[in-house]
Amino acid sequence: VLTKGKVVLANLAGDEAILKAMKTNEEQTNSKYENAVEAGYPEPVHSVLQRALSDEQRHKAWIEATLGEL
Repeated sequence: VLTKGKVVLANLAGDEAILKAMKTNEEQTNSKYENAVEAGYPEPVHSVLQRALSDEQRHKAWIEATLGEL
């Protein structure tokens, strides 16, 4: 709910504010997945977490690239 709230509030300020709010969400999500990947869970859990981390890293990279184009 809190992560959604940042994006909803940013919507009032335009695209750049939305992307910045989304970026902070992605930074938090990436950090949590990185910690989980490093925690040493057994397979297949580790593989699932690694794939999820890769997906979140792509999201963050897209947001950063898009912010760089604004």
